Amino acid sequence: MKLLLLLIITILFNCAKSQNCFVQTGFSGATLEFISSDTNSNIRNDNGVFGYTGVTNGTLSVDIENGIVFVDSSELSVSFTGTYQSSSQIYGFEGTSTLFIINEGTCYKSALSFVIPINQIPQINKIGTNTIGTLECGVYEVVNQENQDITSITVLVNEQDCSLVSGNSVNNNGNPGSSLINFYNYVPKANPSYFNLPSICNNAQPLPTSNQNHMNTISHSLSLLNYLK
Repeated sequence: MKLLLLLIITILFNCAKSQNCFVQTGFSGATLEFISSDTNSNIRNDNGVFGYTGVTNGTLSVDIENGIVFVDSSELSVSFTGTYQSSSQIYGFEGTSTLFIINEGTCYKSALSFVIPINQIPQINKIGTNTIGTLECGVYEVVNQENQDITSITVLVNEQDCSLVSGNSVNNNGNPGSSLINFYNYVPKANPSYFNLPSICNNAQPLPTSNQNHMNTISHSLSLLNYLK
């Protein structure tokens, strides 16, 4: 259930120690906004791999020191069953190994399936440079991320301040598809105001698995975390 935002946490804070942009220490967290566009991009959840098509925008804040992550996202997705629009808020607490998902006015509770920050650090190789507008960026390839059997991931980094600019994933399992995610208003610290769990979650329900649209929404929201992993 996680393909893109968890990867970014690791890139920001832990990986590619041999590269100049990733040798800093002392990061405690980050807050940023994002917009992603997917065309049949591979997403893996507990039921296997499916192709996701849609547009998602939202806000992410992660507290590395205390093991807390928050994602607020809205999406418009398209499938053979029609168009599906949804919004969700995700709260992950490593201290209690608990994940809360608020979707369509209902709060669901599940076990947290990842560690903040991720302990398994992927290998990052700088493969070149590119320019967006007039901004020159380093291009990095993520070599041994956990979903490398279904997707290849590259990220563009502003090497002046080592902030993420954009990320791209391409299906590599014979199923054509790709995704693009852009990042905005990056701040190198968590925003604690995002971590207050709403009272609606005092009586959270178990996370359902029967509604495919619902599960795809949550899978995609969590997949955004892989860019931060």
